[in-house]
This record gives sequence, C-alpha cells and structure tokens, in this order.
Amino acid sequence: MAPNPRDLDVLFLADEIPPVVSGRSHLVASIVRRQPADGTYLIAGTPGSSGALGVDAAVHRVPALLARFGGGWARERHRNWILGRRRPDLVVACGLGEEATAARELKEQHGIPYLLHVEAPALATARRKIREGGADGARFLRLFDEAASLVTASASCRLEAYKCGVLPQQLDVVPVGVDLERFRPGEKPAALAKKLKAERGPVLLTVAGRGPAKDLETVYRAFAVLRGQRRSAVLIVVGADERREKKAVKEARVERHVRFLPRVEPHEMPDLYRLADAYLAAHRERHAEWIVAGVEVAIVEALASGLPVFGTRVAITEELAPPEEVGMLVEAEAHQKLGRVIAETLKDRELTAEFAQEARARAERLHSDVENGAAFRELLSVIHYRRLGRSAAPPPSERATERNAA
Repeated sequence: MAPNPRDLDVLFLADEIPPVVSGRSHLVASIVRRQPADGTYLIAGTPGSSGALGVDAAVHRVPALLARFGGGWARERHRNWILGRRRPDLVVACGLGEEATAARELKEQHGIPYLLHVEAPALATARRKIREGGADGARFLRLFDEAASLVTASASCRLEAYKCGVLPQQLDVVPVGVDLERFRPGEKPAALAKKLKAERGPVLLTVAGRGPAKDLETVYRAFAVLRGQRRSAVLIVVGADERREKKAVKEARVERHVRFLPRVEPHEMPDLYRLADAYLAAHRERHAEWIVAGVEVAIVEALASGLPVFGTRVAITEELAPPEEVGMLVEAEAHQKLGRVIAETLKDRELTAEFAQEARARAERLHSDVENGAAFRELLSVIHYRRLGRSAAPPPSERATERNAA
C-alpha cells in the first residue's frame, strides 16, 4: 500500500511573513492552503511569536511554524520548543536566511532532513556570495549540498538554482497555486469604482513588489502614455506608499490619476482585480548586479481573474504570462512602447476578450491551489519515502503514543 502524504509531519520555517497585499501570505502557504482537515500536519506558533499574524485564517491548517527567528539563543529556544511539542519527519525552510540555518541544525543534531523552498532573488544573492567565496559562500554551498531537495515555483527560478551548482536531481518545481474560486472573472463592483473615482476607466492594476527588480517608474510612464489616448484611464497601485512614490508620479505627470492603496485586506483583493481591465507588471533585471525578478503571485491572481497582462520581458513574466497569449510584453524600460501596446490592445475589444479568456484558462490549467497543493504534498511523500528511503509512518495512534513518551 502506498504511503499516504497525510501521514507525514512536515514543519515549515519562515524567517519573515511578507505583508498581506494580494490575498496570500507566502508562496508555500498558497500551495498547501487546502490541506485536508483530517491530516496529521501541524501548524505551531512559538510562545510570544508574532510571526503567524500575517497568515490568513484559512491557511491555519498548513503544516507550518511561521515565526521570526532571532539570534542563536532564540533559535535554540525555538528548536527545543518544536522538538518538545512534535518531532517532524521533514522540515521545509522558506528561504536561505536564519530559517535555513535552523533547518540545517535540525538535520545535524536530530537527523531530520530538510528541503529549501526558494525564489530567484535569494538564489541570485547566494550565487554572488558563492562567486565571492568566503564564509557566506561556504554557508550557501553547505545548505544546498545537505538539502534533500530545492523546491521552486517556476522553471526560471529552477535555472537560477542550477547556476548555483545545485544538482538536477535535487531540483523540483511546483507552480504557485491560487484560489480559483476567490479569484475569478465577475462584474465590476460599482461601489468600489465610485470610491476610487474609476467609473469610466479603463482601469489598470499593479501590485508593488519589494525586490529591486520591480520597476514602478516604467509603470507610471507607460500609464502616462496610455492617458495620452485615454484621458479617463486610472491606475491602481496596491502595496506602495504614496509619499515614497510622489516624486516618480509627479515626473510622469499622472499624480491625479493614480490611486495608491498601501494595504489591502485579503478579502478585498478579488474585487480590485474585477474592477481592473488589465494588469500591469514591469521589471528591470540587472544580471551583472545579481538582480533578478522572482515569482509575482499577483500576476497569477490576475490571470485567474481573467485579466490581460501587460509588462516588460523577464524570464518569470514570460513564463507566467506568455506574450500574445494572455497579453503583451515589451523590452525593459520601454515605457513608450508599453503604453502604446496597452492603448492599442484595449481598443480592440475582441483581442482583449481573447486574452482575458485565455488568462483564465491558463490559471485553471496550471495554477489551481487544489491541484498544486496535492502535487506539493505528493512531492513531500516522494522525497521522504523514496529518495530518502524512510520507512512508512506508524498509524496515528502509535505516533501519538511516541510523542507522549517523548
């Protein structure tokens, strides 16, 4: 009888919970948020930790410890608390910082294997440190060598890991999943349109990123070009502070037509996608400076909501939103061209409808959180039972007895 993935206790470690701006707290949380309620997975919060505050209530069945890590003493306390409460079969470190160090310590001291779930920007930093040599480079090499797997959310991110020297047999890809029931096409919310003074449109939406590859300046300038043809156009920017962006929007001469929403609650985000006519994403990679773009979950949510995607060409955007299938992409920083492409496409209602239809179909085909969550749990089972050759887990009653005895 094949092992049941639910028989595994898997512990997720995250050093930082990203701000909730797009209906998710972490890529891994999105992937596994549909964990069956009768599974034996665990979520735990350390005493006094505020780390779980950024996690949606619907995600609380995830097998995760989502906590901020401090120095060595705090990490020691976290580890002892974890092992005293429940000994995991696998550990997944969501990043390459303190959480990865803690995962490796669990392996060294207690024999618990670990996986790394990493995005391209962190891998680019690791590759730079490895190239420079020294203690940091040695640390990354050791993390990669001792990991049972390095899991990424995209093929382009997988390539970054390969460039770091991670062996192909250690690399796995599970695409990010989104809730296709929450993020889906629908009627424009009239009350929200009135509130944001966006009744006439067209409405463009973008979600600000935290990494240096995100290029909001090109977004503003492309929007200014669009406004040259569509004077009623409105741009909604989620997750950015208006005060910090004041200079850039003033230079683009669009300050009166941009709506900044620094923080959006998860339940509000689907309506913003339904209000929009298109999603706008611009990135500016500098490989010589080790700056690469990571997975932008908002693009996937936009696809699920039936939005055409416009933006600049980088590997991850081309992978998530292939040009001329679900939208159009142009060269980096080509704001004039990007603005004209958006204006011309939105004028063609038939083409816009085709992009919107294919966007939803692509999300259903590749980014279901139900299907990708199942695939992720199956991967954990394959790694534990086949690659690592661990024996099948005992029945739940025996596991409980073992924990009580410990």
